[in-house]
Amino acid sequence: MNAPCTPILLSMRNIHVAYGSIKALKGVDFDLNRGEIHALVGEHRAGKSSLVKLLSGAERRKQGEIILEGKSLSNLSPQAAAALGIGMVYQSLTVVPDLDAVDNMFIGQSVHRSPVAPARQSRLNSARLVFDRIGFSIDLDIPLYRMRVVEQHMVEFARALLIDPKILILDELSNKLTPDEMKKVYRIIFELKSEGKSVIYISHDIDEVLRLADRVTILKNGYRRETVPVKNLDNFRLFQMTYSFSLNQEKFEYAQNRLTLIRDYVASIVQNLPVGVILVDSATTIQLVNYAAVDILDHKRESIMLRPLREILRFDSVVNEEVLKGLDDRASRTWEEIEFGDQKLVRLSIFPLWDGEDNCIGSTVVLQDIAIDKHLNDYLIQTEKMASVAEMAVGVAHEINNPLYVIQNYVELIKEHVDGSDTREKIELIEEQLDRIVEVIASLLSFSRIKNVRQRCVSLRQILDDVLILLHHSLTEKRIRVTTSFPSGDFQVMGDENKLKQLFINLMRNSIEAVLDNGSIALSLTYDAEGSFAEITVQDDGTGIPEEVEDKIFNPFFSTKVNKNNTGLGLSICRHIVEEHLGSIAFSTIPGNGTTFTVRLPAGQ
Repeated sequence: MNAPCTPILLSMRNIHVAYGSIKALKGVDFDLNRGEIHALVGEHRAGKSSLVKLLSGAERRKQGEIILEGKSLSNLSPQAAAALGIGMVYQSLTVVPDLDAVDNMFIGQSVHRSPVAPARQSRLNSARLVFDRIGFSIDLDIPLYRMRVVEQHMVEFARALLIDPKILILDELSNKLTPDEMKKVYRIIFELKSEGKSVIYISHDIDEVLRLADRVTILKNGYRRETVPVKNLDNFRLFQMTYSFSLNQEKFEYAQNRLTLIRDYVASIVQNLPVGVILVDSATTIQLVNYAAVDILDHKRESIMLRPLREILRFDSVVNEEVLKGLDDRASRTWEEIEFGDQKLVRLSIFPLWDGEDNCIGSTVVLQDIAIDKHLNDYLIQTEKMASVAEMAVGVAHEINNPLYVIQNYVELIKEHVDGSDTREKIELIEEQLDRIVEVIASLLSFSRIKNVRQRCVSLRQILDDVLILLHHSLTEKRIRVTTSFPSGDFQVMGDENKLKQLFINLMRNSIEAVLDNGSIALSLTYDAEGSFAEITVQDDGTGIPEEVEDKIFNPFFSTKVNKNNTGLGLSICRHIVEEHLGSIAFSTIPGNGTTFTVRLPAGQ
């Protein structure tokens, strides 16, 4: 059964934005579904704000296409964007301090400074309705320069809601508001989603993204690195793919001394460690905490900085006191297994920090979530179960074959004794569907032959046809367009049929994960005139491969995918299979514009 189609509300294709010689976006694709909360993440200057400012009319694209509800949009103005139902809250305040809240909300709509009735009263009523919906009380008649900064940001939020937006864009709003105010914002976001409206949410807070979003798009260096459903994400992997540390020329020019650079560099290393690290001073006040520790302890980083460690420990009271006593005693100690929270299992170690004069200046607290060992064991058990289920499925497929052939024969007999054309057409339709079932089962049985077999001459064309049948559901689920280019003749290679199928399944799955919904994959087969080798290409229009990892993609366990089920073995296995068949595999890629894998296999003898 095909997956239900989710209407795409907005498409942005091959978007380029430049500021003078600086290229902010370098061919980015982005889709927004109707009724979706879609998060944008990435480092500073990754291109997040530039992408959404195109939609609000604040920036103009150099190249690319924007399609809203099936209609291509030219360069937008803020007024045109608002008329189309696009509301945005910018990263920086864009209010007029001398105007009151009502006039700020109606900027661009022929606002009058004087309270002209009835226009003024009508606008005042509309503004009150929006703030009532938000649940935020504010004096609408005073100029914004007399308001708190938080209230000014809420005025901007209300201005975006005033137009009843089809698309609401929020750029790092959680940085500006308190947790209580953000609860009101979250409620509105989910209300809009329930109404079929869509939200683009920019945030640096990985935990917030995982709580709110349906999908997340990662931007890096002006390219789209990945677009993934949040349900498939791993917290650490998303952080690792999103953020990296670099010392740029600007830091060198403005850093006051070499010590500042070293401190920043060390702090960045600590922030990106896969284990939790908390640095406390001699009074056990937290001076530095990395993202892994925040994740393990279920805290927000901003809420625990400069607080006493005692206030943020979440273990049982006995362990908490033991840890604090160990810190007071300036002793190194490890607790191997601490159970707490939602089935978490943590190893905790403390180490005193000494200066050059034997003075203890603080301590390092190291946290490691060792529940992964248990998860790995569970995964192996689950894998064994899946293997058993697969074995049973193959047995069922064998059993289904016999009655299928009987049914096919009876249908053929019935067709010979039917006179009406309408009935004959229906019987022929039944025949077509039966043939389809037989074809799928045959492909499954062929792929299930996992025992060692001697290499023999096999048909590349048949192998590629079977691969497309086996991946039909995955392709249909993402509405991917597949084009094939196969020669009229056939080409035989000497090899293991199952391993070759695994090779092309892995390559096709790699492309399926790389493209957006409604993306495209081209599969082609060619061979030289002498018949000495065949060349198979798998080309997609997905994210491409980042330049910095191109030399690693065939390494075992290396993966650029953030999907938590990805093992990083797919391409490594591909290379192994190709080399086993005396062939070669290569790729070409343009970051942000797709990848092509090329496999060359010698002819069978």
